[in-house]
Amino acid sequence: MGHPLNSIATTDSRSRRQLFGLNLIRAVAIVMVMVDHSMRADISPDIRYLVHLIFNPDAVLFFMVSGALLLPVTGGYADFVRRRVVRAFVPFVVWVLVYAVAYYLLGMVNGYSLAMQIRWSWMSYNFDAGWFVPALMAVYFIMPLLSPWVATASRRHFHYVLLLWAASGLLPLFGALGGIRTAETPLSLFASAVPYALIGYYLTRYRYRGALLPSYVVQASADSSLSRRKARRVRLATLYTLMLSVGVVVPYALRDAANTFDMRMLSMDWTGLPAIAMAVFWFSLLVRVRSVGAVADRVVNFIARYSYGIYLSHWLLGGLLLPRYMPEWSESTAMVFAVSMGGGLAVSFVLRNIPFLGRYLV
Repeated sequence: MGHPLNSIATTDSRSRRQLFGLNLIRAVAIVMVMVDHSMRADISPDIRYLVHLIFNPDAVLFFMVSGALLLPVTGGYADFVRRRVVRAFVPFVVWVLVYAVAYYLLGMVNGYSLAMQIRWSWMSYNFDAGWFVPALMAVYFIMPLLSPWVATASRRHFHYVLLLWAASGLLPLFGALGGIRTAETPLSLFASAVPYALIGYYLTRYRYRGALLPSYVVQASADSSLSRRKARRVRLATLYTLMLSVGVVVPYALRDAANTFDMRMLSMDWTGLPAIAMAVFWFSLLVRVRSVGAVADRVVNFIARYSYGIYLSHWLLGGLLLPRYMPEWSESTAMVFAVSMGGGLAVSFVLRNIPFLGRYLV
């Protein structure tokens, strides 16, 4: 008979895989990524920056979904990593090779560069959005090691993670202001994808139980259901106002405040506090959604299913081929979005449905 914690974790993981809210987050996140990567000069810089701030956590929401679905890991380390390699890393390597060949055929690199990109395709990436997959694989490698802690951690333990993670979000600002080496600070290990996965699991596990703020911060004045509901509404209003302020309002107000560094780029750092605040904001809002209507649910589930393929292929379509063959369209945000999102969805659908090979392509 297996360990009882494994049985509980396995049952809980199966129920989480059926959550519509997680598919909704996937679908919303990939649309955010497409909007983020499609914006061009036909939109004013201030509006672009505001949209960037609102959609700041786009790709990192997938780290949170992975944590929600996979933590705590049960079974053997090797088996878990092997399945993750097949699901995520093999398609990534395939697309690194696709991009390398495309660059060569378009005359953007020579034969030597093509050979080097092929040689190191398993180690590095060669397209703008490629940073995400190595970071995701790093999370997969650490998940089995963290799982015993995750399986037994209390809510207060996760609150400690939230506090340390938020503190680490100040490192990019400290680095710009003081010139410190952020990678050599005590909080450097929190400036990674791992806290996103941990908090994604936590926010999913306690999605209906006030996960974001301990009850002792805003207490009910009396032991009654009305008082508890009122206290819960006050906590949520306070928290969401704070997250929007940290993630959008303050960075936008201070967008031109610095002269010695680029405040706009700093605020869009995915390890920074604005991104952390907006990631928690979006995830905690969407994970509790059970339906958006029968037809819309099917659309959401369809987009969510092919979101990874869209992510891998969209840069080839909207960032490489469109500017080369239709340069006038490539200056339009709407056209780039349509090609990236629509084309990526079509490519992913076709490739994913190739018998046997589809699972290794997208």
